[in-house]
Amino acid sequence: MAAKEPYDYLGTATADVDVTLSIAAQGEVSEESRTNTVIHLGDDESEERIILSSNPVFFATYQWNILSEADSGTILDLYHTSAKGMGRSFKWVHDGHTYVVRFDGEMQRRGSGPSRYGIPVRLKLLGKV
Repeated sequence: MAAKEPYDYLGTATADVDVTLSIAAQGEVSEESRTNTVIHLGDDESEERIILSSNPVFFATYQWNILSEADSGTILDLYHTSAKGMGRSFKWVHDGHTYVVRFDGEMQRRGSGPSRYGIPVRLKLLGKV
C-alpha cells in the first residue's frame, strides 16, 4: 500500500491572511481525522450509518517544546492579533507541504524561564496550497 498523508486527501484552499508558520516541531506531532458520519444504534446493537460528507476532516496537534522569545512571540501574535487570530486561516509548512490551517483551541504557553517557552497547538487543516 502506498504511503498517504492529509495532503493527498485535501482540496486546494486560500488562506485568509498571507502569513506562513514554518517553525519546525520540537516534540510529538499527532494527526486526527474523521468523516462527517452519524451512527444510530438500535436496541439490538444494529447500526444505521448516515454519511453526511465523504470529505475527510484533519487535525494536527503540534508541539514546540523549547522556543525562543521571538518564535514564541510569532505564534502568540498569529493567535491573538485581530487581523490574523483565532478565526482566520493561515499557511503552515509541515512535512514538505504547505497547508491552509486555522487554530482549533485555546493557546497555552509553558516555560521554565523568560526565554524558554513550550507551546502545544491544535490546528484544523482546511486545505492545501
